[in-house]
Amino acid sequence: MKTVQPYNKYFYYKKAVQSPEEDVRFFKKVYKSFYKKPPVTLREDFCGTFSISVAWIKMGKTYKAIAVDADKKPLNYGKTHHLSCLDKTQKKDLTILQKNVLNPSLPGADIISVSNFSYYVFKERKQLMEYFGKVRKKLKKSGLFIIDAFGGSDSEGPNEEAVEEKDFTYYWEQKNFNSITNRATFYIHFKRKGERKRLKQFTYDWRMWSLPELKDILEDAGFSKVHVYWEMSDKKGDGTGVFRKQTYGEPCDSWVAYLVALP
Repeated sequence: MKTVQPYNKYFYYKKAVQSPEEDVRFFKKVYKSFYKKPPVTLREDFCGTFSISVAWIKMGKTYKAIAVDADKKPLNYGKTHHLSCLDKTQKKDLTILQKNVLNPSLPGADIISVSNFSYYVFKERKQLMEYFGKVRKKLKKSGLFIIDAFGGSDSEGPNEEAVEEKDFTYYWEQKNFNSITNRATFYIHFKRKGERKRLKQFTYDWRMWSLPELKDILEDAGFSKVHVYWEMSDKKGDGTGVFRKQTYGEPCDSWVAYLVALP
């Protein structure tokens, strides 16, 4: 008789949403394109279960990571489930900090990153600029700040997308959108085969920031240059997962991009 794995929302979040190995390869490639040398230290802000930090360290002996999050629940899940992917030496190269990303005592790094749009929790320009400014002060001279962003007409109104995986379905629901404030509410739901739909496993109250807004705030926070890496599309118009530095992004229903800021 097949044993049913106990349900845990962080397990399914990683399977549905994250691609840590692809993320760290992208970070490394972009860093080398600017500085002609490999990076060493990654600081992963809003790290959650810090799977990106673990993937970073697994790239080689020289890589070190700092994982930062204020919420102990995902951190504890990562300690239980992701640390086992590292050997004793690798574990020494990972620093886990349960702290607010605005804490001025956070250490610096070659790359500071935010994934899965987590900085959208900052809903006012002043708040976001404060965070960007603190990051700028902590980046090494030859450093990069890398964040992702998303948008498009599909993110400006209620909708729900269902993605069928092998043994579960992932639902991304946008509940509402306020065109005056650009605030929106999103939910993630999961449904395992043969089981009920588990509603609101993750809830996000976000400000949808546009790329021009983000570039302006990053520059006002002291970054010298900001580049946009736009996701390339195939002939059908679907995203390929390949991101290239661009100055033009075509109109589309849904887009994902990275912003790469230099100190």
